[in-house]
Amino acid sequence: MGQLQHLFAAGVRFDTELQYRAPGPGGIQYHRLPIRRSTSASECAILSVLQCVAVLGRIPRSRLLGRWRHATRSDPGDHHDTPIDEDALLRYLRPFAPSLTAKVLHSGDPRRIGRAALHAIRSGRMALVRFESPTACRWATVIGVELEREGPGGNPVRALLLLDASASEPWACA
Repeated sequence: MGQLQHLFAAGVRFDTELQYRAPGPGGIQYHRLPIRRSTSASECAILSVLQCVAVLGRIPRSRLLGRWRHATRSDPGDHHDTPIDEDALLRYLRPFAPSLTAKVLHSGDPRRIGRAALHAIRSGRMALVRFESPTACRWATVIGVELEREGPGGNPVRALLLLDASASEPWACA
């Protein structure tokens, strides 16, 4: 087995809490990334979009939270536990950051998903993944990837490092 390496999205750091870089009153500073544990599939999906927008758009937390409240309040189709498909998720992207674009990849192949996530992170972008089990359908933010630095040919990605809004908040670690 080769040496493991963790590669994270640009502009994030783990300083007890997960933080991202954005303008603040005194210039560029680190803000706490919006993370809110929820059992609502739709709320978790919207939060995943919000996390990507925060990091990529470098939008200050206070401005993001106002947009979050507006998006969750103004969605007439929100059915609390109803999973959100990618078309609905992409519609949430526009009010947060109209200049950001998204690309959808449909695949059940873990290697292909890993390569796409690695490419996104290395290119200064981010990724979201939708995963399903017999009892749930969730979206999560890919905050990083674990890869084998000196691995054999093929795919070096061993794991996606996820922020899942239905799970506990990361603390003091990455």
